[in-house]
Amino acid sequence: MNTIIPAGYRIECTTWENDADVYRTNYAEGLTKEEAKLTVDLLLLLDDEHGNMYEPSETELDNFADAIKKVLAKHADHADLGDLDLDNNDEVTDFFHEYTYDLTGSSEHYYTRVLDSFKVNYIPQQIEMLDVTGEFGV
Repeated sequence: MNTIIPAGYRIECTTWENDADVYRTNYAEGLTKEEAKLTVDLLLLLDDEHGNMYEPSETELDNFADAIKKVLAKHADHADLGDLDLDNNDEVTDFFHEYTYDLTGSSEHYYTRVLDSFKVNYIPQQIEMLDVTGEFGV
């Protein structure tokens, strides 16, 4: 089966959990510039303060929600937040997890993972990668 990489912005994101193990690299593709900017700003929250949160306290969760709200306010003119209630911190943190899930994944024991690195590429036109594995006797 051939692989299609859609035109638009592409983010490559590597995260880890716990003591720098369980590394994952994931991709989000076909993004608009505004979607890419919002995604990067949300990912940057997974730093020393908000990354690798293990059984966070209510105060830590409230601080995380406040940081997310600041990012969302920065992108208010372009972000589609649907019916997100910014006064409900649970909804705000759920939005973060849903929006970044494809890039960060989840953890069995940790509330958040740590952003190790990311790269943003622009793909000017759709790319089709042909699967030629069969040509190599596999």
